[in-house]
Amino acid sequence: MDLVRLVGRVILVVAVGGAGLSKIGARSRLVEAIAGYRLVPAWMAVRLGRWIPIAEVATAFLLAVGVCLTGAALFSAACMTAFAAAMAVNLLQGRRIACGCSGNSSSPSSWPLVARNLFLAAIAVIVATTPSATGHFAVVPPGTAVPSGDVLGEAAVVLATCNSLLVIALLRHTRHLHHRTRTLHTLTRQAGNT
Repeated sequence: MDLVRLVGRVILVVAVGGAGLSKIGARSRLVEAIAGYRLVPAWMAVRLGRWIPIAEVATAFLLAVGVCLTGAALFSAACMTAFAAAMAVNLLQGRRIACGCSGNSSSPSSWPLVARNLFLAAIAVIVATTPSATGHFAVVPPGTAVPSGDVLGEAAVVLATCNSLLVIALLRHTRHLHHRTRTLHTLTRQAGNT
């Protein structure tokens, strides 16, 4: 189990840390990418553009050194799921925009990127819910109380379930809006022809 957790941590450190480091020097492009999703107001896009890279680098650091491991992994899972949902919403609306995944070389959002983010979220949940050989979920100083593995595992499952339900709800809502938009567009075009 320690090997599974270690491999998962390495994958997350490389993915999350690399993304965060590449975004630090390209915050204005990140703000543009976030605003391009049209899911948050402009003022929030600016704040997210400022804090996402810092949070990603800090999370990668925590994962690398093994401090607050469960929390860092759950945070990674939540972020990856949110990023996947934002891309999916835009793709369902027929919009391929810069994903904002990395600094200056952001590729357009795509279904493979949505799948990649969900895969990374799954790895993060595995890291969060896989106990080490000592039975602990994180490296903690001696004498520090560690919550029961069952409680942390259940919390991770609840978080993953909530994220999945959120993604499903967003996808359904977006599909419904996309259908309505197409119908309105068709009706408008027909009205213009008559």
